[in-house]
Amino acid sequence: MSEEKSPSKSVDVIDTFVAERVREYRKELSLAQAQLAERLGVTFQQIQKYEKGTNRISAGRLFQIAEILKVPIQELYPQAADAAAAQTSRDDAAHRVSNFALSADGWRLCQAFLRIGDADLRRSIIALVQALADPSPPAEDETGAASSH
Repeated sequence: MSEEKSPSKSVDVIDTFVAERVREYRKELSLAQAQLAERLGVTFQQIQKYEKGTNRISAGRLFQIAEILKVPIQELYPQAADAAAAQTSRDDAAHRVSNFALSADGWRLCQAFLRIGDADLRRSIIALVQALADPSPPAEDETGAASSH
């Protein structure tokens, strides 16, 4: 029996929420992915796909998972208001990214970034930009002085 895959590249907010909840509850029980897979009769890779949201979890399979994790199935779903808020937040973020990408600076940045062929270098640049965008205060040592590393 094959599991249903998401029909498009975009991952549904509710599917993502369910995937994260399954992972959280599995970890709370100290249950390895392989153990959950064995009890469900699937491969651990399938559990990985479920937990990443790569593959959607069918209603019947989700019912089995809830029983194994010893949680009511509704605990694996978001409340309607939570799902709507998450979707709105995602839509707002997508709108901001689109507006930036269409700006002159955004366009130049995207074009230059796409010319970088080294995937590791691209990841390093992303990490640098994230660090610059979200600076955290330097850690202090026992004397209260900021450390230099």
